[in-house]
Amino acid sequence: MKVFALSALSGLMFFSSLTYAANYVDASVSGGTEKTGVIKTSVPVEYDSIKGECKTQNPDVIAKRATKTTGLELKTFKCSEGSAVISEGKFNGSNEPFGEAYAYITDILNKYKAYHKKALLSVPVNLSFYERDDWGANASWNAQTKTVTLISGNSGSGIYTPSGKTIIYHELGHAISNAGQTSATSEDSAIDEAFSDIFTVFFNNHGVSGDAVDWDIGRGYSRTGEAIRYVDSPKRDGAVENIHDITPSMNPYQRGGFIRKMFYNLYNNLRASGFDKNKSLELSYMLFYDANEDWHKGMSFGDLTRSLYTAYMTSYTSTYNEKNLLNAMSDVGVSP
Repeated sequence: MKVFALSALSGLMFFSSLTYAANYVDASVSGGTEKTGVIKTSVPVEYDSIKGECKTQNPDVIAKRATKTTGLELKTFKCSEGSAVISEGKFNGSNEPFGEAYAYITDILNKYKAYHKKALLSVPVNLSFYERDDWGANASWNAQTKTVTLISGNSGSGIYTPSGKTIIYHELGHAISNAGQTSATSEDSAIDEAFSDIFTVFFNNHGVSGDAVDWDIGRGYSRTGEAIRYVDSPKRDGAVENIHDITPSMNPYQRGGFIRKMFYNLYNNLRASGFDKNKSLELSYMLFYDANEDWHKGMSFGDLTRSLYTAYMTSYTSTYNEKNLLNAMSDVGVSP
């Protein structure tokens, strides 16, 4: 089967058929970098009956780790068939952040497939996890090759390893965005980053019991305990909440703040109209998801708002009032 390599360093590769441990083990995986409680996920690993060991790969994810002294390699550990246990993000013999990232990638792939009834990608994801002594903690996405790299910095500069759930979700959200990224100051880049945050909020909250919504992206990534972005209040992370406040020096995350805010506004408007939390999240997310069909590299903010309105007129006029969307737009300074 073909395999996407989630690292610009390792490129695209191919992998032959594998034999996997028979049982999918129910494993508790905590947010080691994001103190957001415990998730339950079933994470299989490949089982080699001849050697009596497991390897950090399954039909959806192939995970390789490079330490400060070794190159990228699969992690192996002694096990028996059906005993591929992942607890608190740890594999036997593998460090916690690496195991955590592996589990969260599997988690979001499963969630996407369960909701959309199709796979996020047509090929497995390859996680490449690097450790460095110097400053370099980073999670990145390559739009051209659809690759992700996680780098663990160890300089004590105030950043944790970027293996938290919402960071992993965000990076894989780029896989379905058609906006692309032309440059650091382009409008399509801001749209692309904002959509990945919207994708993250939806899959992190939809189906979760209770009325509360976690709007934070990357909480715990910084040792200050703050999130790196806020969908409900973008100004808290230095982003704009109105399109007219954008300045030339802003990065894509700052420029796209008003898009995050528009999503948040639409959610609140739908809640006020009588929809419950899950339905409001679903309708807000699906509007962007449907609009994404018309997105393209080099698109503008005007293209974004027109695509959202077109998606509404195509599929949602009988579901909720147009004013819910128009008010969400006008509050951030845009219109169809």
